[in-house]
Amino acid sequence: MRRAGAVSLLLVAALCSGCLINTELYEERWDELAAELTPGGGYGVRFSASPDCIQVDVSGLELDGPFSFDAYIWPDAGPGFGKYPVVAWPGMFALYQDEYGYTVAGPADEPAVDLSAHTPTSIMDGAYHHLAINYGQNGTMSIYRDGLLKGYAEVEFTGEVSETLYLGCWPGEEATFAGVIGEARLSDSALYSGDFDPEWLPYKVADATVGLWHLDEGEGEDVLDEAGGHDGVLVGGFWEHFYLGPEQ
Repeated sequence: MRRAGAVSLLLVAALCSGCLINTELYEERWDELAAELTPGGGYGVRFSASPDCIQVDVSGLELDGPFSFDAYIWPDAGPGFGKYPVVAWPGMFALYQDEYGYTVAGPADEPAVDLSAHTPTSIMDGAYHHLAINYGQNGTMSIYRDGLLKGYAEVEFTGEVSETLYLGCWPGEEATFAGVIGEARLSDSALYSGDFDPEWLPYKVADATVGLWHLDEGEGEDVLDEAGGHDGVLVGGFWEHFYLGPEQ
């Protein structure tokens, strides 16, 4: 049973001592109600600890100029001391919260605040967020949270580029995200040049899109790329309803 359904079931049990509860029927109804509130597939992947991870095959994908990565997330609140990666692509970039509560975007092979764009703004607060990083023609990496520019710095990528991109984990740092990732997109263009208003809707494939993972399969291990060619595999973790709509 998914955690949200389990929590609600406990509340019902607490209010109805001695009642008989058909858990299968309850879980089915819970899923129906959650699906009504979650347009566009309505799922994401919950991560909590190793080996929870989405491994994406990016063999043949080259980013030799400006690019963007953005995602909709629902992190846990105050999960504790540690790194919490949203994405890591060895040889390229990583986006994560570090041990001291900084949101950091920079080279995945040199995960250091002074070599990366960073902001003392935490993402691990239990709220829905839109996160974006932007790498421009001038070598500047920028971080946006909920459409607001939070930090930027000149960065350089010098490592050997891996054929695997990781969502929700970072094997090289033995780190795992804590919470749900609902959508992720990679573009071979710098999409943002200033503050913007996130749509809070599922992404659509555009000319610059080279990877788009809706994470709305809801079951199984396959994680499909709508842009084509860069599918992933879910290892550990589990599917969970993820609300995404303009009201968010």
